[in-house]
Amino acid sequence: MSIVSLRQEYHRLICEQIIKKTWSKKYEEHCPNFADVTNRSSIDIAWGIVGRLACAAEGDKIAGRLPGLV
Repeated sequence: MSIVSLRQEYHRLICEQIIKKTWSKKYEEHCPNFADVTNRSSIDIAWGIVGRLACAAEGDKIAGRLPGLV
């Protein structure tokens, strides 16, 4: 397997298993779950990352996870 195909598979798995949508009350819109939902720049950067990975943030926030807790 080439490094390019490994990277593509890695990005696919990130899109499929990690990136989800969450709601920004402040901006009244959905944004990727890794954005600071109170910061416009953070939301824009997060959407830029989602775009570069060529995936869509789908579904709701990951169940059972709270920010800052592992």
